[in-house]
Amino acid sequence: MASATVLSPPMPVYLEAPMRLTSTLFALFVVALLAATGGPAMAQGGNPAVTDEGNNIYLVDGTKEPIPNLLPAEEVVKIARLQGETGNASQFLLSRISPDGKTVFVLGNGPGAFITLEDGTSVPWTVPGDLGGSLTNRFWLDDNTLAVYALSTRTAQPTLFTWDRRTGEGRALGSLPATNQIPVFASGDGHKVLLASVPPLNPANPGAALVASLVDRGGERTGLTPQAPAGTRARALLDFAELFDPVGAGIAVVRIGSVLSVLDTVTGERREVAQLGPGTSVGEVSFSQDGSQFAVVLTVVGVDTPRGFDGALMSDLVYRDVTGNLPPAESPWLQGNQLVLLDFASGAVRTMRAADGDGAVFVGVSWSTDNRTLMTHMEMPAQLRGRRYPLYVPQYLSSAHLRFWDAASLKEIRRLERSEIDATFGLMQAQFVSPDEVIIESQKRLDRRPYYYNLRSGEFRDLADRAGKYVSIRASNQSRELVFVYTSYTDPPELYRMRWDGTGLARLTWDNEALRQYSRTKQQPVSFTLRDGTSHSGVLITPADAPFPPRNLPIIVWQEGGPATSLSNEWLSLVESPFGLLPNFGFGVLVVPLYGRSGPSPSASRPCTKAATTARSTSTPRPRSWPRCARRAGQARSASWAARTAATSSTRASRATPPPTTPPTPCARWSTSSPSGAAASPP
Repeated sequence: MASATVLSPPMPVYLEAPMRLTSTLFALFVVALLAATGGPAMAQGGNPAVTDEGNNIYLVDGTKEPIPNLLPAEEVVKIARLQGETGNASQFLLSRISPDGKTVFVLGNGPGAFITLEDGTSVPWTVPGDLGGSLTNRFWLDDNTLAVYALSTRTAQPTLFTWDRRTGEGRALGSLPATNQIPVFASGDGHKVLLASVPPLNPANPGAALVASLVDRGGERTGLTPQAPAGTRARALLDFAELFDPVGAGIAVVRIGSVLSVLDTVTGERREVAQLGPGTSVGEVSFSQDGSQFAVVLTVVGVDTPRGFDGALMSDLVYRDVTGNLPPAESPWLQGNQLVLLDFASGAVRTMRAADGDGAVFVGVSWSTDNRTLMTHMEMPAQLRGRRYPLYVPQYLSSAHLRFWDAASLKEIRRLERSEIDATFGLMQAQFVSPDEVIIESQKRLDRRPYYYNLRSGEFRDLADRAGKYVSIRASNQSRELVFVYTSYTDPPELYRMRWDGTGLARLTWDNEALRQYSRTKQQPVSFTLRDGTSHSGVLITPADAPFPPRNLPIIVWQEGGPATSLSNEWLSLVESPFGLLPNFGFGVLVVPLYGRSGPSPSASRPCTKAATTARSTSTPRPRSWPRCARRAGQARSASWAARTAATSSTRASRATPPPTTPPTPCARWSTSSPSGAAASPP
């Protein structure tokens, strides 16, 4: 949820006059808002563009009259520069690292480009004229050739497009035979492709939707290629293929059913994997490194209709689940959740059902590079005080952990449960990078950090050396290096690399360096105590020259809506997320993962077993009936939307103070320096 609404001109903007904000702060927000909409700032009194609607509400309509600025011209320019460059301050890794460990494909400030990992040099790619929307992930055919299956605007057929990393030139290599199956996911070398059947074209309704409840989540397949117009067959196929996008998978469901099969592109052999009935949600899909093994997480939830009679934006099943009135035996999110495995050579298909386990559901899956071990990402339901049954709606699952299975017998051999990696709802991802080593990316309080885990030795290590957000992590088996995007409240995103042991950090791109230098801010970890005695930790963002502890500095306590999204330490200078905006105008911004935001309470640091397993809770109170330290972190976290929202609105924060030198509670752990403290300067 945003703190302000941005509308595109020339639409009028409604603003409610603030009661207690200073005039300078109000003017800053209004100018930022109207700068974002492309118009000038709001004027006071007598301007035809401003209409008093009563009750402190004004209609600002820049189509009637130009609106004079409230701030000096140099401050308007400063806002425009901070916000204008924000639109280009982005980096996304859109491929794995090339087989020789030398190149990765990146979308940054401009067209996509091939980045050389040794020195950061880039080669821009060219978009073939007939390239439509992408149907699959991108994969490497060899050291120099990147490929993707996409719709051809010329033939309207799934087509293999390739690019040469040395020149950036792309071309259509050839179309697949016209069938009722389309490619939706490919193995790392492209030798195996997951196909999904779709109904034949209906001339009377060519754009008939193939999925229900699709949410535009900006996955790995968007942003580079043209998107087909709504209501067309091409758009329906692209929306269907997006079900298998690894980013945010599982948000939509199949409307008409589908048959999944794996195709060997070299031999032409095909193996059927599963039949998806209407209402099936697709989770993570994974090929083993050699393509011989395949896995997919499926959940059959049904196409449930909204309740309607009270205007709630949830279905009857969702309503019963989140109120604790849906028995697990009737929960589609538990009963319909399964992991389907395929051995391509034999064609054998095996299934693991969550309902046959201990209550955890399958979310993700990864194969070890020798195919001997299977790793599953599991999430636990929330169990709320006063509720009869646990909550299984994915948005409110309580905690995550990793389980390791012998691939031949499917017997569990190890379980990794730690508070550092128990983030849910897409905030934790893990991948095997060798027969025994795993790289994990997970949200921890305000930071998203990389972790290393060795299955054989049990070693677990935080690889981050500074506060911030590490995303799009890619691993190279050749160089034993990680490539990732790093950003923080004070650092626009850039591309970095480092070794698997956390050493050798090197910056690869400088696309947003001018913006970083222009923005003069800093961040400091803080802790504070509410009037009810509850302690919280957070980050205080201030002007670069402000002293710490702050003196005579106006501080804005920043909170956003929820309850399922995360509040992350990342570069943003928008009206809705002004972390890089307000501190540049003399304001401090105190950011805390309050009730309803992802982030564990201090009690999450208490070890629960000799294996350093830790339990986690959010800032919501722990029910008296729960154990003080649970083995499964899912038993120690509340996920009630109503409770979180109510708590958020009633929270009152005192003035920020430096972190205490001793923990305020037996479970608390505090730090005032990197990596969990202030972000270090980029190398």
